Amino acid sequence: MTALVALISYQARDLPSAELLHEEMSMRGLSVIRDRVAFLDGRRIEFEMSEAVERCDALVAYLTPNSLYLDQQPGRPRPALDFEFQPAMQRRRKHIAELRSLGNDDTSAIRPVVIPVLFGLGDPRTDGVEAVRQATGENIGSLWLPSISPGGQGILSEDAATIAHGTLAALLPARHGGSVLTKPIELQIATRGTPSASRGLCIDATALMGGDARRPGEPRDWTRFLRGLADVGQVLKAHSPERRILITPQTHLSGAIAIGRVFHQASGWQLQVVGRHGTARPGNTADTADLRMSWDPEDPGAREMSVEIDLIGHPVYEIARDLLRSLSTSVRGRLQVSWQGANDLTPDQTSAIADSVAREIRARVTATRPRVVHVMCATPADFATLLGHRLTALEVDLQLYERSGDSYVPSLLIPANLP
Repeated sequence: MTALVALISYQARDLPSAELLHEEMSMRGLSVIRDRVAFLDGRRIEFEMSEAVERCDALVAYLTPNSLYLDQQPGRPRPALDFEFQPAMQRRRKHIAELRSLGNDDTSAIRPVVIPVLFGLGDPRTDGVEAVRQATGENIGSLWLPSISPGGQGILSEDAATIAHGTLAALLPARHGGSVLTKPIELQIATRGTPSASRGLCIDATALMGGDARRPGEPRDWTRFLRGLADVGQVLKAHSPERRILITPQTHLSGAIAIGRVFHQASGWQLQVVGRHGTARPGNTADTADLRMSWDPEDPGAREMSVEIDLIGHPVYEIARDLLRSLSTSVRGRLQVSWQGANDLTPDQTSAIADSVAREIRARVTATRPRVVHVMCATPADFATLLGHRLTALEVDLQLYERSGDSYVPSLLIPANLP
């Protein structure tokens, strides 16, 4: 499976909305092209856009009074229309004709998928469609026109998320000829560093999370990340009956736990997780004699608990203690986990430890019935992914934390009702 490429067409005055679309589409596994963000210096934008139109799987056209150039004198250049939207529509018509000549009436196979996003043009189905027709001669009435929240200076993050989800859902079955996915799906997820995979789906939230600068990420952005990840899981679930997936997590530990939680065992996902020392799979029974777990009871009337996991020799317990003291509520107890082995974890050990720790967390949750479980970790990302994969049906909120200097700060809240 090769990368799915989405081109965002817009006018410069609509940059904030284009950036939102870029972020949300990147968090749903799409490789996004957006003018100067994607193009090399020294090459003409018009040439780059022409190439992008010819190779993209989807065009998301942000059509507004600005991108339709309604306040511009006739005859002046209209790059967003002349070099992007109209050539994409022409390519689409050509592909429809080619498919029909082959007796193929499968509309899901048409390339590129064109998604017009209308904003500031009145009612999209009437005024907006007519405005686009007058400006371009193109009739977009038969295409999906996403609903956009009225008012404001541009689209909202929620609108951009819906558009990104719809784009992925439209692309995936067409990319595979409308058939189900039978091979392991390759999924790379990055919130730190630059993703390297050119195959499969790549969820890239590094720019949003500030991963290159080793920042912990803001809770509101982690919530957006979780929604994007859940959308990807939903789309893949519908097209992969075997649900085999190969995951490469290049993430904060909060992101890794979220990955495993979305692609969890209860829904039948068969995970393979790429780590530094190989590929780990759930269910291994390797030796875990050097694993230590202890329960430190605190307030018997509290409705929260803490899980502190150190597999790589970091001062998790000490930093967690300072965090817990700062909370407005107390905890029922602290589950402390450490690895006493001298060598790095093998993939088999990683899997076996994740299974053991998940069982212990589940037992403590059953015994104490907390409403919230606070989770702080210093572990490899593959372990965190497999741990999340096992933490299903807990019926509690998981509050995850990231280390920032010498303290932990809240990152992602995974709600108890996450499917």
